[in-house]
Amino acid sequence: MKRFLGVIAVLVMVCCSGVWAGTADRHGPVSFVLLHVNDTHSQFTATHRTFRFPDMDAPVLIPLGSVSRMAARVRQVRARHPHVLFLHSGDMVQGSIYYTLFHGRADAQVYNAMGLDAMAAGNHEFDRGTPGIEILLDHADFPILSANMDTQNDPDLDKRIAPYVIKKMDGEPVAVIGLLEEHLANISSPSAGTRMLPVIETAQNTINRLTDQGIQIIILLTHIGYDNDLVLGASVTGADIIVGGHSHTLLGDFQKTGLVSRGPYPTIVQAPDKTDVPVVQAWEHTRMLGQLMVEFCDAGRLTSFAGIPCLIAGTPFLDEDKNPLDPQTLARVTAAVDQTPGIFLLEQDPAMAAIMDDHLFYGGFPYASGLRYRINPAGTPGNRIVCCEIMDDAGKWQTAGSNKVYRVGVNRFLADGGDGYTAFADLIGYDTGYIDTQAFIAYVTEKKIIHPLPGQDYYEEKQQ
Repeated sequence: MKRFLGVIAVLVMVCCSGVWAGTADRHGPVSFVLLHVNDTHSQFTATHRTFRFPDMDAPVLIPLGSVSRMAARVRQVRARHPHVLFLHSGDMVQGSIYYTLFHGRADAQVYNAMGLDAMAAGNHEFDRGTPGIEILLDHADFPILSANMDTQNDPDLDKRIAPYVIKKMDGEPVAVIGLLEEHLANISSPSAGTRMLPVIETAQNTINRLTDQGIQIIILLTHIGYDNDLVLGASVTGADIIVGGHSHTLLGDFQKTGLVSRGPYPTIVQAPDKTDVPVVQAWEHTRMLGQLMVEFCDAGRLTSFAGIPCLIAGTPFLDEDKNPLDPQTLARVTAAVDQTPGIFLLEQDPAMAAIMDDHLFYGGFPYASGLRYRINPAGTPGNRIVCCEIMDDAGKWQTAGSNKVYRVGVNRFLADGGDGYTAFADLIGYDTGYIDTQAFIAYVTEKKIIHPLPGQDYYEEKQQ
C-alpha cells in the first residue's frame, strides 16, 4: 500500500523585489507547509464514496474521512517537515450526534490533539447563539478568528474572537486573518449584539495595519465560499494566500476517480498589484486534508508554492452493492488507488483512536424499536452492555442470544458507519430502496393507530 506520494503539482515562481522594513532581522528565505481543513461538521468517522477508475467495469466504494486517519496524515507531514502551519476554515461543528451530545467539546478535544494552530469562525458555530460558540471557545487550545465580526455589544463574546493571530514560521511572523460571511444573521443565529462588517474592506484595512507593523507574510483564513474567495483575492493587495471554506468545494485533478472538482488546487487569482494569490479549499467532513508548500524570499514575497489535496482514505473497499470485493477485483482497485495521485491510504492514529473510543460511549448506542438494553458506564469499549433483550413476534421480551441470528432494519447512514456505528460495516445487507420516512409512512398507513412498545425503557421498568 502507498504511504506517501511525492508532491508534483503546481510550482509557480515569481520575481521578488522591493524592500521590507524588517529586512535586517531576516535570515533568508522562509518556507513552511500549510495544512488545512474546512467544513468538518463534527464528522469524525469515515463514510463510503463512489469511485470510478479507468478500465474498471464497475464503480467501487472507498471509505473517506475520519479524524483518526487525518491525524495520522498530519503526524506524517510533521515528521517530514520542520515548519507546519495547520488551519481550519470554519464550520467545525454541527452535523452529527457528536455535536448533539457534546456541543463542541468533542470537536475541540479532537483538534487540540491534532495541534490545530487557528480556526476561522464559521456560520454553524453560531447555530446555538453565543452560548453555543462559548463552549467551543472554552475548550479549544487554538484561537477562533474573525476580523469582520464586531462583538462589542455582546458582553459574553466581546474580545473572545480575535481578528487575527500571528504565528512564527521558520523564525518569521506569519499573520492569519479570519473572515466570515457578512450576512451571518441570515444563515445562523448570532446574538443581537453581533455586527458583521464588509469582508473586502475589513480584509484590506487589516492587511494595511499588519504591513505597517512590518509583517509581510499574510494568510486570509475565510469562511465565505470559493467564488467569493476568488473575488476577494482579486480585490485586495497584500494577501499572500487565501485558505477558504463554507462552500464545501473540492479542488484538484480527480478525473481518474470520478469525483467532480470545481477547479485546480491551488486556484490562482491575480491581485490588483498583479501578484499571484493561491486560493485553496479542502472539500468537507475530514475527507480531505489540504497541503500547500510555500516559500517566501527575504523581502517577504511569495516566491514558490506547490500543493496537493490529500484524500483521507481507508478500508474496506466494497462493490456498489456494499459487498466485499472478490480477490481479483480487490487487487485491481488497490493498484488503481496506489497509482492515483492524491489518494492517501492511511491507518488510524492510535492516540486519536483512543480519544474516539472515549466519545463513542455517549454517541455509540442507537435508539431502536423492539430492542432494550442496560449499560455499565465503567465498562471498557465493547463490554458496556450488560443486558440486552429483544421483543419476539408475540410481543414478549426475550434475552438476546449469541447463537441466534436476528434481522435488523437500519437506515443507510447507520449501515455505512455514520456517527460511529461501525458494527454493521462487515455484515451483508440488502438495500430495500426505501428511505426511512417512506417506511414509516407505509407502517402508519397499515396500522392506522400506533402505540409505543411496552417496557421500552429497560432501566425505568426495572426501577418500578
